[in-house]
Amino acid sequence: MKRIKLEKLVLQNFKGSTDRTIEFSERTVISGANATGKTTILDAFMWLLFNKDSSGATSFQIRPLDVDGRQIDNVEIMVEGSLDVDGKKVTLKKVQKQIWRKRRGTDVTELQGNENLFEINGYPKSEKDYKEYISDLLEEKMFKLITNPQAFTALPWKEQRAVLMRLVDDVSDIAIAESDSQFSELIPELEQASADDIRKKYTKALNTWKKKQVEIPARIDEVSKQLVDIDVAEKELHANYLREQIADTERQYEEADSSVKEFDRINNQILEIKGEIRMIYDVADRKLREQAAEIQNRKDSGYEGFNEARQRIRMCELDIERVQSSIERKESEKKQLQDEWRAEKAKEFPAYEGFPEFDGDICRACGQALPEGKRMENLAAYEERKKKHLSDYEKSKEAFELSKKERLAQIADKGNATVAAIKKHQGELEQLTADLEKVKKDSIRFNKMKSDAMAEFDKLPLKPDLSGNQEYESLQLQLSKLEEGMKSMSTGADYRSQLRIKLAGLREELSAVEKEIASADNTAVEERIAELQAEQREVGQKVADQERMICMLESFVMEKMDKVSGMINAKFNTVSWKLFDTQINGGMKETCECKINGVSYSDLNNGHQIIAGLDIISSLSALYGVTAPAFIDNAEALNDFNIPDMDGQMVLLKVSDSESLEVRA
Repeated sequence: MKRIKLEKLVLQNFKGSTDRTIEFSERTVISGANATGKTTILDAFMWLLFNKDSSGATSFQIRPLDVDGRQIDNVEIMVEGSLDVDGKKVTLKKVQKQIWRKRRGTDVTELQGNENLFEINGYPKSEKDYKEYISDLLEEKMFKLITNPQAFTALPWKEQRAVLMRLVDDVSDIAIAESDSQFSELIPELEQASADDIRKKYTKALNTWKKKQVEIPARIDEVSKQLVDIDVAEKELHANYLREQIADTERQYEEADSSVKEFDRINNQILEIKGEIRMIYDVADRKLREQAAEIQNRKDSGYEGFNEARQRIRMCELDIERVQSSIERKESEKKQLQDEWRAEKAKEFPAYEGFPEFDGDICRACGQALPEGKRMENLAAYEERKKKHLSDYEKSKEAFELSKKERLAQIADKGNATVAAIKKHQGELEQLTADLEKVKKDSIRFNKMKSDAMAEFDKLPLKPDLSGNQEYESLQLQLSKLEEGMKSMSTGADYRSQLRIKLAGLREELSAVEKEIASADNTAVEERIAELQAEQREVGQKVADQERMICMLESFVMEKMDKVSGMINAKFNTVSWKLFDTQINGGMKETCECKINGVSYSDLNNGHQIIAGLDIISSLSALYGVTAPAFIDNAEALNDFNIPDMDGQMVLLKVSDSESLEVRA
């Protein structure tokens, strides 16, 4: 790891420093009142390296000012820094001079600007070479991040997150998927694309299939409007009946069987039975479609309830975190108030000290006894002063006791209010915990509802199963027996004339029925409706498949997020990072929020923000493989015991009562 250490800074005419040399150690404390030059030291170091001040500004006043606030001209400004870079001594020097030129045709000189001169180890360098050397030594942005505790948290959160993710570049999506069998189906896709790209793929497919799922019912309805009102099935049944009659009559005509009447009776009976069988089948088919629709509704309700429960779980967890944080703050307030109450209770008013003894008998000038009249006058005055002294003491004590009583009452009132607030928050916490358990149970229940419905849907037959319908089977048996019996029936010769007439009538009627069927053939329409219904079932399965893959991806991303967050937070000693947020729709979005013990960085006091920044510097130094001096402004907010140990050099800038700058190396 590269180690850069600042050993010495020399300032001449830089801002308010006419001539100042500062020696630095591993931990250097620079203290003084405001405006004594603490920040000037950091400004000088940054100007030497990057031509900027400590805030990053390139335009700032570095030239010294006189008592009237005017800049002092014709003096050189110089900053020289001695560094130790991995044991090698490096001296950087930067000098700024004013450029004065005479106005043409006059003796008047005018200021034309400034020029900067550079040296490295005593050798003059061009500005370009000097900047290249500094850049090779340590890139400016990286330098700020590892020397200023506030620099990293001042970055936009996306830049912070990008730097943090570099700490775990070796995290592999495939390795995470291989570690859990529930993600095995994702491995082939993760070998070709990121989880986000895969999610986009399935989300796009889901939207496409859902669009089709919405469109198909309308298409079925539109095709259904093409059905002709004539009951083609009934006409076909009648035509078939006529064809059977014609066939039977033709056979009877040939056989001239005497049983033609019985034949007609049985044939009519067969047609009636076939009609009843068709009605039973239609009823069963309608029930099957209703059952499928009911299961689909339960699946949709389960999926919707499951997603809603997951959102409510996250909201409950966030509320629990908020209430727990409030309880902790109130407990801290309660302890502080208890300490204040005990301290106030322990206060006592000083005991009364007696008034000095009377000494008015002797003249202070000559030392002789005073006349009795004068002595009595002095004694009366002494008694008045003694009485007033006691009265003043009693008033002061009374005022002290009254103030103490009022202060104790105020503290007690605050304490009671704090205890009441704690009880209120604890009640909220109990209710939220109960709500969370209830919502978790709802999540399990809805997930089971969805899974059970999907399993039921998969088990549904494509057409009605009438194997257990006794009426259906009985009619089929009757039909079989009648049809079998008809095979042996025939007509006699005496009926041939009648049969010819009958055949003519049947054929004429069949021709008329066939014409009606030809004009109202719904076969193609019904086949199209059947195709659309099959497509509807297929699309429903496709929607379920995409939803299952998206759900699996969400679980995978949450698993990855937990692992990545854990790996990143393991690289910090004090701070932790919240890298992901759960959205209302159950998905996750990236974020980057620094915390200490669950408290956001923005809510920390100045001291804890500095501690957090130093912890970040330690981790970033390890990431970049370099340490540099960390300048800690407002270091008075830190106590010696809570300044963390650092691998690099620290310069603490503290505000003190000293009117001059003090350096303690």
